[in-house]
Amino acid sequence: MIPSNTTKGSKEQEQAVISAMLVFPAIVPEIAAIVTSEDFYERIHQRIYSVMLRHHVEEIPIEVPALMKSLSHTDVCYLGEIQDIATISETATYYARQIKTAALYREVQGLAAELQQFPERAATITSKISGLTSQRIDISSKFVSAKEFLTTPQTVDYLIHNLVERDTTGQLFGPSGGGKTFTAIDWALCVATGGSVNGCKVKQGLVFYLAGEGHNGLQRRVKAWQVHHDMSVDALRLIHLSRHAISFDGGQLHTVKTEARELSQIHGMPVALIVIDTLARHLQGDENNAKDMSYFIKTVDSLRESFPGCVALIVHHTGHTNPGEDAKTRGRGSSALRAAMDFEIHCSKGLLSFTKMKDGATPEPIHFTLSPVVIGRNTDGEPLTSCIVDYGERSKQHQETELTSMELTAVKALIGASSSIKTHEECDIVALLEDWREAFYSLRRADDQNVKPNTLKNSFLRAVEGLIGKKIVLKEGHLRILSKEFPSSPLRGTDRHKTSQMTRGITRHTSHPLSIGCDDVTVASDDDHYMQTLVDDEPQLWGQA
Repeated sequence: MIPSNTTKGSKEQEQAVISAMLVFPAIVPEIAAIVTSEDFYERIHQRIYSVMLRHHVEEIPIEVPALMKSLSHTDVCYLGEIQDIATISETATYYARQIKTAALYREVQGLAAELQQFPERAATITSKISGLTSQRIDISSKFVSAKEFLTTPQTVDYLIHNLVERDTTGQLFGPSGGGKTFTAIDWALCVATGGSVNGCKVKQGLVFYLAGEGHNGLQRRVKAWQVHHDMSVDALRLIHLSRHAISFDGGQLHTVKTEARELSQIHGMPVALIVIDTLARHLQGDENNAKDMSYFIKTVDSLRESFPGCVALIVHHTGHTNPGEDAKTRGRGSSALRAAMDFEIHCSKGLLSFTKMKDGATPEPIHFTLSPVVIGRNTDGEPLTSCIVDYGERSKQHQETELTSMELTAVKALIGASSSIKTHEECDIVALLEDWREAFYSLRRADDQNVKPNTLKNSFLRAVEGLIGKKIVLKEGHLRILSKEFPSSPLRGTDRHKTSQMTRGITRHTSHPLSIGCDDVTVASDDDHYMQTLVDDEPQLWGQA
């Protein structure tokens, strides 16, 4: 039986097998006994593998100079690019079995789709499926040895270089009017035309934009992008937009997959990106219900996995805020959505912030403005406009300091910790680093009782570095001071000096009262030895943050 959880063979596995055959020709007979050229998913791999097998049968050396006579210039160049990722022979045969299993899996899926479309052929089709599933592939689908794990080629395949990896599902979320649909359209059109996103190259491919609302507005936005980039209508042939909202209950998705495969064959391009705009318009059920949300995510992943290398981008709204949280910094509904995402991007106030990146470093935030573009005239002869995303700078109204949720928590903790030091009423809010850290830990534990110690330390260190970098917090020896330039708006109208309600339960009173002068931030203590100890321990305290 083919295991139900079999995954589709990856491009990297196919590359590793072909490369190993080139470097270790002795393994060709063993590989040939496992897979045929048709078992490879990538067409270029089918061509190269077929030529290699022919050379083996005809006893022609499997070397680049000999292969050049039978392969196109493009195929030869490609072969030169991948020959350095050759794996050991044991891993190559393992990958060959994975490729064969994936091929059988795809064939069974195709027959299942055919059965649904032509029920009158049930007897013949089920017989074929039975024959395929009875094939035994001697491969472990549960475990991989450390040897195989460590010799797997380490590559990162991007859809948008350094921003979004292929074979991933993510969400682009933000408040209404924050520019998330403009951004999604820009990314979709960049992928379809082979352009770039904020200077990051994209891998061109077929794009399907599932629009659940605002089709008239969507048409104007696409037109604005075309006009701004001075492209012909034909240049946009690789992007296809849905005529109406598509139900994600499973029934309509079969048609979507079938049409997508047909269009992929017509254009000769793989499906690279599927945009679901918005989650609310496509989800069947209650987005606050974890079960309904999990089913939606599973359906999205099923759609994406039908097209190897594809990325699914879910456009979603922000949710309601809880007391003490940043405004609009999480997606609406069940937390099951964020947990399942490979990446997550917050779009608000002219800023794209990467709030989750499952594998890899978190990219720097991207600034943008929405610039108007004239796309025609209305019936009264007045200019008809829409907008395009212009990267690089935020509009003036959005250039205020942005704080992450952890930075805001750190500010609240600093205000609370400051009450452990006697200060002049006109002086800035000041606290010892140690007191500040303990107050931050208390707030984080109040939000999440299961938070790990290392998570506490790392989140505090990042928050402190961010606040100092943004000049929200100043350093004076062992003291940390909240800048007088800090705006009160992030605290949603809370008086920065009236902190009893905000910091209830987190104040940490020191047994060594200090007196701080406002003019020069001088420190006096009734225990000079205690103060000198704090000064000496400053690097240690910081390192433990």
